[in-house]
Order: sequence, then C-alpha cells, then structure tokens
Amino acid sequence: MSTKTTFKRIALVTVAALGFGTLATVVPAQAAVSTTLNAVVGANGATSLTVIGADSATTGALVRLDVTNDETTTGGYGLRQGETITATVVGVPTSVTAKSVAVNGGSMADTSTAFGAGGNIRSDFSIVETVQSTNGTAGTDAAATITVPTNWDEINPTVASTANIDGNEALAADGKIDARNAKYINKDTFKQIASGVYTTHYYVTIRPRTGSTVVDQGAYTFQFQ
Repeated sequence: MSTKTTFKRIALVTVAALGFGTLATVVPAQAAVSTTLNAVVGANGATSLTVIGADSATTGALVRLDVTNDETTTGGYGLRQGETITATVVGVPTSVTAKSVAVNGGSMADTSTAFGAGGNIRSDFSIVETVQSTNGTAGTDAAATITVPTNWDEINPTVASTANIDGNEALAADGKIDARNAKYINKDTFKQIASGVYTTHYYVTIRPRTGSTVVDQGAYTFQFQ
C-alpha cells in the first residue's frame, strides 16, 4: 500500500540580479513527511544565482524541481494525479523602486498577460514549464545506470518564443506543475537504480513578465508549494 502523503513542504527560490535576481532554496523545518520538494539551480544543488541579461524580454533562469517520494514503483514515480506544484512570487525588492508583494508579487500563471494589465494584476514574473533534451536512465545496478547533466542553458528564451516548452503553450504557462509535465530522473548528482527511483526532476523557466520592470531591481523570492 502506498504511504505517500500530500505535499507539506515549501521550496523558496530567490532570484536577484544585474538581470533580475538571485536564486536560493529554503525548505522550512517541518514534521517528517513522505513526499518532499526542493528547488535548485546549478548541477551541484546551488541555492543562489545572479542572472545577467540585456533586457527583460531576453532574460530567464532555469530551475530544477526535485520531488522525492518515500516509495518506488517502476515507471510510476513522480507527481501523481491530483498532485500539483504551484508557483508564486512572495518577496520583491524595494530599495530601487517602491515595489510591493500586493502589486508586484503573486501569480506566475499566464505568460501572455502583461504586468498589471486590465486590472488583473499579475506578478513581475511568469514561469514556463520546460523540457530537457537528455534524460538519465536507471539500470538494474549502478554500472548500468546513467546520470546526465542538466543543460542549464536550455531555457525558454524569450516572451514570444515557444522553444523548449513542455507541452502546448497554454499548459506550459499555467503556473503549475503536475502529472502531465515531462519528468526526468538521474540528472546531475542523482544516481538511482531501477528498483530505487525516489526522486524525479521537473524544470521551469522563470522569466520577466511583459511590461514589468525587473532589471537591476534586486532580489525576488519565488515559492514553489
């Protein structure tokens, strides 16, 4: 019988920058749970990133979301039906511009909506669920198992681009990750054999929303829950 429970952890990612910010992951201490979530940038699980870009239309950052279950089922690992990771902006910089979470934070859904458009205020950023061109494999033993690096340049590059998106554009920009999204195993430092696949990886691109001012503003904090 499955012992998996609903998510009870929150992964916080901070993006600051010359481009737009710094990425950091913080998982608050909580009671033991059977499913955990972590958000990282960089092959070694880095928790900070400064993004440098020419302008907000061509600047983005790739985030790897690690979902770890307490059970393993061949081919059945990862998010299940009804399980969803959602993304919101929960912290904004205030030293350069008078930003607030109420105006510049909140929903990261719908990349087609401009910042604050039509009174339906969206955050300064959106996310695009993103694919990788390579995937690790889980062999019957360690010798047959292949670990592959994340291509950290394989992001969704611009507001208008559909490059590297996961599925159709509407689903890729819905601000949440679920069982329909592409999942990967044995990326970067993970090396799991077929009988022990507990951690699955999902990818999203964080990208400035059309009309938002984010370059040289400071650090934003993104929550994946």
